[in-house]
Amino acid sequence: MKKLLPTFFSLTVLTASAQAPEGMLADVTHAPAPTAGATPTDAPAILELVSFEAYVSGPEEKVQLRWATASERAHERFIIERSSDLEAWSPVMALDGEGHAAAYTRYEVEDPGPLEGVSYYRLRNLENGMSVELSDLFSVRRSSSQLLQILPDRSPGHFTVEADGPMTDVLLMDNRGQFIPMTLDIRDDRVLVNAELLAPGTYYVQAVVNGSPVQRPVIITGTTVIGG
Repeated sequence: MKKLLPTFFSLTVLTASAQAPEGMLADVTHAPAPTAGATPTDAPAILELVSFEAYVSGPEEKVQLRWATASERAHERFIIERSSDLEAWSPVMALDGEGHAAAYTRYEVEDPGPLEGVSYYRLRNLENGMSVELSDLFSVRRSSSQLLQILPDRSPGHFTVEADGPMTDVLLMDNRGQFIPMTLDIRDDRVLVNAELLAPGTYYVQAVVNGSPVQRPVIITGTTVIGG
């Protein structure tokens, strides 16, 4: 299975000027100037984001999200949002900050319901009851490989492709990405493949399962087939 690495975009903290119209992002980089007679310790802490990233982990392709701050205000609340099209965003979870005014703090959580294919994540926080954007976007790709299985048959070069749901558009490719024309015996949620005439090597089965594109590697040797 070929995996695409997550795409990282540079991390910035977005701000708006004091004259920004209603609905613009609030300033999260500078604390208000102290009032007359106040000591430096009276100044509220600022929220300083150091990093944010999302990545796919393990054979089950779980999506982990982690970020770090250098300082926080009291009663900070972080919100992770996810999108599949960069237009509609939905909250994944919310987490209360630890509120350290001047300390490096790390957070790590897991998306309980990650999407198949490409999805995008961003980190926000609540400030005065408004959701304020903190990070740039981070994208990940889940291959949905767990939806597709390669099962070797007793005959050399023969194998069965099984899917966890409706399967369509089944194709076989070589390791250069070229499709191999061949007749496939498609039977609902399984496909019987006769590849005994193919040269030994690594190939890829591509299909659409439950509406999501899936690709799995398959190794054909002179005596057996090994599913990736």
